[in-house]
Amino acid sequence: MDYRVAFVVAALLLGTTSVWVLLASRNARPRDKRTDGSRQSAWTQVDVRYAVVALLFLAFDMEMIYMFPWAVAYRQVGIVCCDSGRWPRVRLEARRLRSMTVTLANAALAMALLVGGAAWAAIVDHVMRSGVKGGSLQLADRVRTFLSLLFAPDPGHQRIDRVLFRGAAPVAITAVGLGAIVVPIGDSTAALPGPQLAVGIFFYLVVLDVMAVALFMAGWGANARPGTEAAFLAGAQLVSYLIPLGFAVTGAVMAAESLSATTLVLHQRVPFGLWQPLGLAIYLVAAMGQTYRPPVDLPVGGDVDVRVEYRGAARRLLDGSLYAVWFLAASMGVLLFLGGWRGPWLPGQIWFVLKTTLLLIMMAWLGVRFRRLTMAQLIRGAWLVLIPASIFNVILVGILMMLAS
Repeated sequence: MDYRVAFVVAALLLGTTSVWVLLASRNARPRDKRTDGSRQSAWTQVDVRYAVVALLFLAFDMEMIYMFPWAVAYRQVGIVCCDSGRWPRVRLEARRLRSMTVTLANAALAMALLVGGAAWAAIVDHVMRSGVKGGSLQLADRVRTFLSLLFAPDPGHQRIDRVLFRGAAPVAITAVGLGAIVVPIGDSTAALPGPQLAVGIFFYLVVLDVMAVALFMAGWGANARPGTEAAFLAGAQLVSYLIPLGFAVTGAVMAAESLSATTLVLHQRVPFGLWQPLGLAIYLVAAMGQTYRPPVDLPVGGDVDVRVEYRGAARRLLDGSLYAVWFLAASMGVLLFLGGWRGPWLPGQIWFVLKTTLLLIMMAWLGVRFRRLTMAQLIRGAWLVLIPASIFNVILVGILMMLAS
């Protein structure tokens, strides 16, 4: 992949959002007290299980254990999307164009997915919570409130860690934007450098983990007890759900024999989700945990919240990044298990949006249907149910592939 795409997206998002947050707070006066009215230190007693697991995540990325050997193997044997010319429709027509044009096109696609995906995911979430008829006026009010607060000052209280507190939102937005680089939405975009990256799925999982780092920055930088505790809970939850998510992805990677997003789609004459229903189900549940969606949203929706001290621009950017990462998780599920943009009669982009919306609705329905889980329930469900089931799914996929060959 032309890594200039990543540098362009990172520079644009990190630079613009950082300036945005700084300008929004330049003349604001910090509050005297924290949100909970306390003045005590943010250092508090946290269950050692959560702290250990959270620090384990910060020490090294867990998916390296089982995804990195795949990436190295494919890199050594030279499996690169579309090199063999088996799919002429998505051969790199962009070779005729200037490389910078291709880079900017890929960056523009990532920006469109970031902004449009966040907006669409927010609409789906609101409709599922409030209904189509009763929620239209409320949605308009929420949009006006969101836009007005997007330019509101956000100084925090006097004892915040300014670097971490104000840097969390730009880091979160940048992480989601980098993840969007490798997502193709049709035949035309499948020829771009990002979707053709030979280890694109691995790249996606790694950069989206930075989202958890941003949430940890937000909670820790707030220097308040609810935020600090929520930061540890967010890290513990991500580690617990990232492992089954990676194993669910591994089933699709094994079937396609590639880590390229484009190649994964083109291998699905029959969507992998039809003969890997367990893998699809595990992916959806684990993706909800990775993106902190109800009913597994305790670090961002319970009594403790990493955003507890945020008010204006930075709070809205963090909210938008959470919606955007949810949309990206659904779109990656479409690429892995539902055949991506492929489908009869309709254009590929329409199929991509319809399938992504279907997964968003399924995950949103689970959030409406079940009450919020406790942290003990979250971790117990991940380690005792999802991880064994995901390992069984990988073994089952391997057996089916051997029988088919």
